[in-house]
Amino acid sequence: MAVGRAGFHGLPDAAGIVEVGYAINPAHRRRGYARAALESLLERAARDPGVHTVRATIRPDNTASRDLVVQYDFVAVGEQWDDEDGQEIVFEVDANPSR
Repeated sequence: MAVGRAGFHGLPDAAGIVEVGYAINPAHRRRGYARAALESLLERAARDPGVHTVRATIRPDNTASRDLVVQYDFVAVGEQWDDEDGQEIVFEVDANPSR
C-alpha cells in the first residue's frame, strides 16, 4: 500500500543542488513516513558525488515539514514564489558534510 511519495525534482543543477520532495497521504501522517522518506533522500544525495546541496521548499504554513527539515540541519536561505504552491521558504543543507 502506498502511503505517499518521495523523490527528487530532477537531476542536480550545475551547482550540485538537488531538490527533495515528499508527500504523505493524510490518513498515514504522524507515523514516521515523512521522516523515513527524507532520510532516504538525504542518504541517496550523500552518495552522489555530483550533489553538494540538498534543497527543500516549504510553504510557510506547513509547520510539520518545516519542523522536520530543521531537525536535519536545513537552514532557511530565502523565499520564492511557486505557481502551484504559492509562497515557499527555501531550505538547504550540505549533502555530505564529511566530504
